[in-house]
Amino acid sequence: MCAICVSSQAGSAPEGDVELIALVEEPYFTYEDVLAGFGELEGALAERDDARVVFAAVYRTITEDAIAAIDDGYFDNPDWTRAFLLAFANLYREAFLDYESGRLDEVPEVWQVAFEAAKSDRVSVFQHALLGIHAHINRDFPYAIAEVTPPEDRAKRYPDYLATNRFLLTTIQDVEALLGTIYDTDLGSLDAALGPFDESLLAAVLSQWRMRAWRTAALFDGSRPPWVQHAAAAVLERITAQRARLIAGGSKQRIGE
Repeated sequence: MCAICVSSQAGSAPEGDVELIALVEEPYFTYEDVLAGFGELEGALAERDDARVVFAAVYRTITEDAIAAIDDGYFDNPDWTRAFLLAFANLYREAFLDYESGRLDEVPEVWQVAFEAAKSDRVSVFQHALLGIHAHINRDFPYAIAEVTPPEDRAKRYPDYLATNRFLLTTIQDVEALLGTIYDTDLGSLDAALGPFDESLLAAVLSQWRMRAWRTAALFDGSRPPWVQHAAAAVLERITAQRARLIAGGSKQRIGE
């Protein structure tokens, strides 16, 4: 777990699914582990009609594209990009594992909101996807960046971080196609009607989130006094959880309807 993590508001522990727990118990050591792990998790969640499948599918799709980009030489420093991908993916795996195991005090509150929303009949496919993307970028990104980027390396890694922003632009359409064809046909129809407008808007929002995450990571990379890191963590946990509740506040059809 992240060393600078504020406990979520504990609720009643859910009954854990032994098979799901087994899928996320072991850390990811390679990006092949990430791809295989999310593929298996997506399949298991789909079998259970568990709405957490939406973000698992989104993550698996982005990971496939990211691995292809790394192998194609898209990034100047592929070793750093791989390390970042692994740190990033393991944060989600740990949150999922702790939630499914009933260790709610260990689950970041923003993820607890997202996981609890998966039990709701009132949250749309788009909301489920956005809840996961919000939690992963606005909460997990800073910790993952700080874990693999010492303060003295920040300037050298920044060009590759910008490259990941450009890379995300190419994945948005793949993600929307996945969600629109498999999980919500209405979303696919809306995407077709809007043309490139929705991709441009989403790309702008994600780029803004990611730039903020890059700046926030500097608070957790060991270059600040411990009290600053803990104070920043408390603010980050609170704000991301509040925004997650806003995202989950709308109403829409059940997954698969």
